[in-house]
Amino acid sequence: MGFLRGVLRVYSWIFEALLCVLGIGVSIVSLTVGSSDPVKVDWLPWNESSLPAWLIGLGILGLFLVLLAFMGRLRILLFLFAAGILGLLVKGLFLSTHTFEGPDEMRFALYVVLAALLAFLGAWPSASGGRNYRSR
Repeated sequence: MGFLRGVLRVYSWIFEALLCVLGIGVSIVSLTVGSSDPVKVDWLPWNESSLPAWLIGLGILGLFLVLLAFMGRLRILLFLFAAGILGLLVKGLFLSTHTFEGPDEMRFALYVVLAALLAFLGAWPSASGGRNYRSR
């Protein structure tokens, strides 16, 4: 069981880091395109003008939290971040007015939400691998 726990933890770090890099990349593309044709993601709760700032901010925060969790510090923060990402994906993709253009797009959204769920489970903070503060 410990091996599976370790694999899920590493998967969580990789998934959250890649998602943050993707968010930063989308925001950079949106900023370089400029106001002539802004990038629009209708299932995210932000409008076109504030979307790049939110994505850059959350991307940098997420990468920092992945780094902290990787070093074994404040793993609860990555768990809370993963929970927020999972909630944002579920709410934006399935509990909003977002419409899918076909079954392939819906299937892909389901895969992304399932991947985020696995990352959420992998980010679960556990006592294993932590410091032992008992006196000797």
